[in-house]
Amino acid sequence: MGNFYNPYSQEVYYWGIVIGIFKMSIFILASILVIHAYFQFFKRKPPYEHASLNKAEKFCCLAYMVVLTVVFVRMSVELEWIKKLCEVVVFISIASAGGYVLINVFWLYIMQAWGMLNKFVEKPRNLKEIMTHLANYHETERNNQQKEHAWSNKDYPAAESQLHRRSAIIVDLPAK
Repeated sequence: MGNFYNPYSQEVYYWGIVIGIFKMSIFILASILVIHAYFQFFKRKPPYEHASLNKAEKFCCLAYMVVLTVVFVRMSVELEWIKKLCEVVVFISIASAGGYVLINVFWLYIMQAWGMLNKFVEKPRNLKEIMTHLANYHETERNNQQKEHAWSNKDYPAAESQLHRRSAIIVDLPAK
């Protein structure tokens, strides 16, 4: 710890620590001013299209401002109960802003999972509809061929029944 007191006289050996605290105070005050200016600019013209993103940015800025201010107060106070109170306020502000962001991220993942689940549930229903249309089509074609075969000459059946092929089908699929 000699670097903090060697260059100074014996009466003011603590002056290095005072300068360190002074520099930290300047840094914290500059940070507070910058974040306040940013927050004022943010309130005038929010950058995001979605309201929840703007709200999350607002909560994070407020939490940052509270933390910086409380840390500055904590550094300048000697009473232990005020220091503990400052720690509680810091924790609450960080937890509330972080909690809001985490809840929204969690909600986003739930909505994505819900959408994927709906797609998986929807596909078999569409598949069932397609299979029903195909079964109806084949039944209709079989009935038509039987009627055609009954009316045609038995020696010369239709070309498609000779080749055991059917003509192309058209199935209307449900819109996505």
